[in-house]
Amino acid sequence: MLPPKRFPFPFKLGTDICQISRIYRILAKDKEASFLRRILTKNERLAISASLMSADASGTASEVSKDDDFQALKERNPLLWKKASFLAGRFAAKEATFKAHPTRNLTWHDIAIVRKRFEQLRDIEGLKKVKAQEEEENKEVEEEEEPKEVEGKAEETSSTTTPADEESADNGSGPPVAIVRSRYDDMPDQEVLVSISHDGDYATAVCIGFPRGEGHAHADGQGPEKKKGPRKKHERRVRRIEDTEEDQLSYKEFKAFQEFKAWKARAERKEAKGKKVEEKAAEKEGKDGLAEKTEDVTV
Repeated sequence: MLPPKRFPFPFKLGTDICQISRIYRILAKDKEASFLRRILTKNERLAISASLMSADASGTASEVSKDDDFQALKERNPLLWKKASFLAGRFAAKEATFKAHPTRNLTWHDIAIVRKRFEQLRDIEGLKKVKAQEEEENKEVEEEEEPKEVEGKAEETSSTTTPADEESADNGSGPPVAIVRSRYDDMPDQEVLVSISHDGDYATAVCIGFPRGEGHAHADGQGPEKKKGPRKKHERRVRRIEDTEEDQLSYKEFKAFQEFKAWKARAERKEAKGKKVEEKAAEKEGKDGLAEKTEDVTV
């Protein structure tokens, strides 16, 4: 029986799970500021919705015990639980991104989990302007609508709001993506796919990463080249690798590149040696022919 084929794409898969009640207890112990600074970038902290940031943990620490289950914690301070759910999702997403990029040695601040609307806004002032504009638009909508309708909508929203809804209401409506910071300032950051889910006392996340520089072999749209022997195959691979930054090469590609360079050097030496042998043989034939002609003339 033939062995199975390898997976054809250079994807890396990372996954992680985070317990929400664990994050809840961290927030309840007045460690929120240091925790947020450690796992979130400045732009991420600014993009958190005002309703989540208003969660007050004062007085909650004395009421929390190790024996409390997550339902008791959720009922004790629902808004703080929503905040803990949101942060647990971010924590799991970044951990999954670490695992999907095992060769990068990423830090918490090298990754930003953002919504589509904010992924292109890199400066804090831009975020502030967008948030201020949204608040003004929301106020205008509330003034135009009738009070009864607004109250009914508020009651309905409060009963069905999830951590993802809290986030998307103020931080874009698209799915979350992870922005991985580039190693160099002259290269753009890379967007990678993430998925975050919440269930009970846990938040889970999955990330799909890939080595940068892959997938450019057929960028001209001409499709794969035909096989032209081992030398042509090696040359195509080297051209693709040489077009890629050195830090973006996987270890396997780097070793293959080094092996090809050694093979090419041996082939060039062998070719040069063959040419010298042919030249010597030609010189010898020329001398022998000249000697024969000389003998004929002498006779």
